[in-house]
Amino acid sequence: MSETDWSQVEHQDEPIIAYNTFFEIFQNQYDAYCPVVSKKSKNKRLIPRNPWLTKGLLISRQTKEKLLRDKTLIKTQDAKDKFYTYNSIYTKLIKRSKKMHYVNKFSEARGDCKKTWNLLREVLGRDENNSKCDIPSAFKQNGVILSGEKVAEGFNAYFSSVGQDIAKHIPSPKQGACTYLKRAACPSFKFQELCSNSILHYALLLKDKTSLGFDGVSSHVVRRIAPAIVEPLCHLFNLSLKTGFIPQQFKIARVIPLFKSGKKTISAITGLFLLYLLSPSSLS
Repeated sequence: MSETDWSQVEHQDEPIIAYNTFFEIFQNQYDAYCPVVSKKSKNKRLIPRNPWLTKGLLISRQTKEKLLRDKTLIKTQDAKDKFYTYNSIYTKLIKRSKKMHYVNKFSEARGDCKKTWNLLREVLGRDENNSKCDIPSAFKQNGVILSGEKVAEGFNAYFSSVGQDIAKHIPSPKQGACTYLKRAACPSFKFQELCSNSILHYALLLKDKTSLGFDGVSSHVVRRIAPAIVEPLCHLFNLSLKTGFIPQQFKIARVIPLFKSGKKTISAITGLFLLYLLSPSSLS
């Protein structure tokens, strides 16, 4: 990105052409240097299912499974005795390893109530990651059962109007908003051009996350490429301030529905909105 020529963007005063040129160059560069790569999954037998399963215990588990096959296929008393003896030793080692794991964890969490309670939930099988509800396949809205694509349409209709619907039921205040102001508000307001330093400052303040927007770009990537793209972005943002043009990409959000609990209705869903990270609302 640092060697990319952005002159076609920076010398263009037509906002539509400038934005389209930027998106095209950026996407081509991003696809070239950050391609989507399919990774082969490792052998599941070699991946510890629990943190207290060490490499040695994984090898012992393979030995135990081999003895179990021998016991099942050969069916001799010697094969049974070998399996039962080894299985008894293996079970004791598992319990000892699990005990030592949590002894160390609770020792590290000493004095931290939050970590201690999280460990207690983990031991009791009440981990937050295991308590999340799956989104139902069907919902009820206004007496109608929604399923398939109708769920997405109902979801969009609900969240696009929920603000206005709630506002209708808010009673009109007896006093105006100005009565709560301690001093007189400034009667005038004007936009000022942005500088590249301020955009870079806010880009580096983004949380370092790997969650992706609809464009497939995360804040983890934006923080690292910000110095290379801050100049064309500064030109584009200032064009938007001058002309009022906002590209369609900045108006799209990737919405992840999270079902809370209770009845299977659209209102029981909360939405996690992932915005386009290279927009002025995110970087300025």
